[in-house]
Amino acid sequence: MNICIIGAGYVGLTTAAVLAELGHEVHCIDHDEQKIRLLNDGKIPFYEPGLEELITKNSNYLTFSGRWDYIKRAAVIVICVGTPPRPDGSTDLRYIEAVLDHLAATVESYKTIVTKSTVPPGTNEWMRTELIGKGTAPHLFRIVSNPEFLREGSAVYDMFHPDKIVVGLEPDDDRSLAVIQGMYAGINAPYVTTSLTGAELIKYAANAFLAMKRMGEKGRELAVSLYHWERVASELLEVWEQAKEFESTAALTTELQTEEAFGQPVSPQTDPKETERSKKNTAARTMPPKTEKANVKNEKRKKKRAASLADDQQSAKQKEARASQTESAKGAPAPRNVQTGRHSKPFTIASGNRQMPGSATKTHLNRKRAQAKHDDKPFAIASLPGANGPSSARKAASLKK
Repeated sequence: MNICIIGAGYVGLTTAAVLAELGHEVHCIDHDEQKIRLLNDGKIPFYEPGLEELITKNSNYLTFSGRWDYIKRAAVIVICVGTPPRPDGSTDLRYIEAVLDHLAATVESYKTIVTKSTVPPGTNEWMRTELIGKGTAPHLFRIVSNPEFLREGSAVYDMFHPDKIVVGLEPDDDRSLAVIQGMYAGINAPYVTTSLTGAELIKYAANAFLAMKRMGEKGRELAVSLYHWERVASELLEVWEQAKEFESTAALTTELQTEEAFGQPVSPQTDPKETERSKKNTAARTMPPKTEKANVKNEKRKKKRAASLADDQQSAKQKEARASQTESAKGAPAPRNVQTGRHSKPFTIASGNRQMPGSATKTHLNRKRAQAKHDDKPFAIASLPGANGPSSARKAASLKK
């Protein structure tokens, strides 16, 4: 399938690289000539893990330029241009308008126009009206809303393993869903089909929820407030029940839809060679599913905790064994140091060459002093720790006196 990506920004480049990996011929258009030169040299203007390697790997199927005539050859056109906010808070759609001008001047055969840019509700319907107003025949195109849900730092992974694929369709469009499924053939995820405005609202609601999460305590206060608002809470519970019912059937539906789109061409422009390459790329990809990756991490944590616990138990057993050996050798528990709580190490008294616990030092020295006074001789303490220092000399001098 020939696909044209308009906009070589964060979303556009990630989408282009993944679609090329899935087996499609992808051409990316951007008005920034410096960015195009950089991309043609195999470099990207920002860092995203795995993206540069993916673009290099698929360089034979992924091209970049500022030429709009490629639109004529593409079956699918994916709009990924920026929609920044204006100072008054409204959305700046001038880049969308510029794309519509180019499409109106270029489209000559049937195109599926996919909007990935984040746009306000009602924008896709407005785009259709604008294209018709600029002279494009209504039967030559369909508008599809397909919002992105990528995270910085894991955009490539999220693109290959989405939680869902949201597809907003026009009311009488029975053709574009199969095209989108063919475009994403090889990616296993549930399809959420809705209206154009419904898809736009899903994206805005997701962004609003993420913003509420980032607010911390204020976000929790808002959630509690909504929970106690009976009108909102009752409707949310109803929606929640519907979502659970959808989740139970989504896996089977997705498997059937993906298999159908994967196994046969979904549009006249689909090339069987591209489908075969898509299958090979999908089989060669080694990225594990989210659940498997999470399970691997959990298992590693469990093993680490178990190893740590085993080490602690082994250390405790060794300490008990050493304490038991000390008690057996001495006939009584070794006295403990009051400050450290540890058993004092024995040392050697020079006169008797006996091993005695440190806490018995005072009593033993008193006995030696008494014996020295009785014999009128000083006793040696040379082997005591620090015996060669000044304090030992003072002690010896005092005993001589």
